[in-house]
Amino acid sequence: MRTEETRTEELLALGMFGRGSRLGDRIELLLERGRHFSPRASRRRVAASVVALFGCVIAGSLAPRLIAFAQARPGFEVASVRAVKPGTHAEPSVEPSPGGLTMRSKNLIGLLMWAYQIDEANQISGPDWILTQDFDITAKAAGPVSVDQLRLMLQTLLEERFKLTLHREQKIVPLYSLLLNKNGPKMHEVQEEPRNGASLGWTDGMLTCQMVTHVSQLAAMLPAFLDGRPVQDKTGLTGVYEFTLNVELDADQMKRMPQAGAAFTGFGYTSGVFDAMEKLGLKLEATKGPVDFLVIDHAEKPDAN
Repeated sequence: MRTEETRTEELLALGMFGRGSRLGDRIELLLERGRHFSPRASRRRVAASVVALFGCVIAGSLAPRLIAFAQARPGFEVASVRAVKPGTHAEPSVEPSPGGLTMRSKNLIGLLMWAYQIDEANQISGPDWILTQDFDITAKAAGPVSVDQLRLMLQTLLEERFKLTLHREQKIVPLYSLLLNKNGPKMHEVQEEPRNGASLGWTDGMLTCQMVTHVSQLAAMLPAFLDGRPVQDKTGLTGVYEFTLNVELDADQMKRMPQAGAAFTGFGYTSGVFDAMEKLGLKLEATKGPVDFLVIDHAEKPDAN
């Protein structure tokens, strides 16, 4: 009796987990062969097996997420964070390299914008001092790393040194979509992106920006010329392009031109930028869409180090 019951269990197991088998067909085959078969016991076993099977499926689906949570975000081997003394006027800069990251005169808003690839300062909210206190950061990686890895490392550094906690919120806001014109791009595609791929200046009512960059980076720059409204790259272009962006300025805009190195946000060169995009084989389309916002829940000024 025990041997026969064991044999039935083996056949049921084979029916459930055998390659190319169907559970109903296997149970029907057992009945047709005249084997001893207890419906009550079999149902219990089948139910238990099904529960176990679903457990395996759920565990398998969660495993990648659990592994992702278990993996620590990368960090720098050594890093220095120093507050800039009040009254110091230095040009803000970001200099990533395969061996590390150097940032000068960047407030916490600027640090977060680079770390999380946020286009506009108004997409980040938090305490007042995140705009008024600048910092210098010098950080070294243990080995060669990519820019994307440097961003993750900076996120780790900000959490550790600034005791930073934050969360993301997504809002539907007015924005521009950067699209291809029907005739395609009118920019020269290059194979390599030089380290210094941009220059900016203005003369005789013309703002000129010479760039060698990805179109997605151009989209990230455009809000400064479009009163801060986000621009999303919808061109589908993934190459590196060389082009000159000429934006015509009217008399009022010329009066409001900032000094060299100052921010452009809010100066409203909208009409000239639309024309410039057309000359590049691109176009800007006003629309609405989801945009990520960062909300700082807690932040502290780091100790001098």
